[in-house]
Amino acid sequence: MACDNRPPTHAVGPVMTWLLTLMVMAPAFGVDRHLNVGSGLWNTSTSWNPASVPGPSDHAIVDYFNGSPGLARISASASPVTAVTIANGGTVTV
Repeated sequence: MACDNRPPTHAVGPVMTWLLTLMVMAPAFGVDRHLNVGSGLWNTSTSWNPASVPGPSDHAIVDYFNGSPGLARISASASPVTAVTIANGGTVTV
């Protein structure tokens, strides 16, 4: 008689559920997004480097652009961000 060393099939479901839960719960890592225009709208992806509107896990940085202070204008609702840094004469207007 052959010996069957396979795990019982009833144990596979809970293990897969646990692994999938861990993958879904992995933290999203934010990105430092710098305003890359002298004056631009907050909700425009081309106003930021890397090119994307800052999101909940991101750090928005409004600082010098090409030697002059940056200005970010918020004219509509903006998504929350982890942090905003305004430096070197940069401004944010709402």
